[in-house]
Amino acid sequence: MIYSLITGGTSGLGYELAKKLVKIGKNVIVIGRDEKKLNNSIKELKNISKDSKVKGFQVDISNLLEVDKLFLNLKIDNIQIEHLYNNAGKGFFGSVEELTEEDINSVLNSNLVGLINMTSRVITHMKDLKQRCRIMNILSTAALVGKKNETIYNAAKWGAKGFLESVRDEIQGGNIEIIIFYPGGMNTPFWNDIDSGYNFSTFMKPEEVAKEIIHISLNENMLVSDIVINRRK
Repeated sequence: MIYSLITGGTSGLGYELAKKLVKIGKNVIVIGRDEKKLNNSIKELKNISKDSKVKGFQVDISNLLEVDKLFLNLKIDNIQIEHLYNNAGKGFFGSVEELTEEDINSVLNSNLVGLINMTSRVITHMKDLKQRCRIMNILSTAALVGKKNETIYNAAKWGAKGFLESVRDEIQGGNIEIIIFYPGGMNTPFWNDIDSGYNFSTFMKPEEVAKEIIHISLNENMLVSDIVINRRK
């Protein structure tokens, strides 16, 4: 059976992506670390449509052993991942002088290491499938322009961009396509624990961004390599 898989799918943009996929009858797998949030999200998604199958897995995607276990379970259950949405991420806002080891590890693991792990293993999974597959990567405009007080977040996103561009070159000519999205500021729970001083009334709504991403990712007649989705300031 064919599924779309979303990391960080229990809230914010990831959850909106899952909702829109379920509403159009797509089968969805949601990945999250928080068991309670994961169970609540799965329950809500199942209530949206009876035509879609929804599964959830509690996985720390920065742990390669857990990612390998996930893909082994998918193989055992004869599940084919046609689309992966690399969406999981964590923010940081503060002076470069304030960085702690915990800050560095947490942001890099969430935004970069997890994306590397999932992309590496899903390529092994996808390349044996007969259909065309796509890996959608939700980065940030922070992967394009450096911003003060977002140093380690910028570093993670720039690293992800470099990794994905290299992967794209490595797998060209096969059945897998890499699409990178660079959304600007969105009003999501991403900012809940960050004292940034931003005016969130000008930020985009995650459901609006999700609509654009889904439209592009499911359009088989159109291949977009990189797209910036920015807010009007």
